[in-house]
Order: sequence, then C-alpha cells, then structure tokens
Amino acid sequence: MVHHYDPENKRQSMEYRHKESPQLKKLKTQASAGKVKLTVFWNLECVVLADFLEKETTVNSQRYTETLTALKRRI
Repeated sequence: MVHHYDPENKRQSMEYRHKESPQLKKLKTQASAGKVKLTVFWNLECVVLADFLEKETTVNSQRYTETLTALKRRI
C-alpha cells in the first residue's frame, strides 16, 4: 500500500513544553488523499511495471490476471 503521510498525529502533538513556552500555532490541514494500492515488479536494472489499483477496487482473480498479462507484455 502507498500511504499519504500526515505529519500531525497524537504522539507528535503531545510533546513536552514548559509552562512559559509559547504554544505552537497549528495550521489547518487538508484531508489526505487516502490509500492507493501499488504493485511493482522490477529486475536488476529497473522497474519493469508499476500498476496502480483504481480507487475502491479490490484485487480479484481477473485483476490479478490482467496485471500479470501486462507484466508478460513488458518482459
């Protein structure tokens, strides 16, 4: 899976500060793009095939066959 990194999480926002330290200003963040499945095949020299799975699509036998067929064409 390829994940969008959101640098602000609970642990990162719970850092220790002295009482006299000014509070950090938090900017509004945009919602992340979500998860995208990426299948990568490579050899010793380069990436042979990078196949992204469409949003809200699952890997089933038909999709897997299509990916392997595309790989065979590239090789």
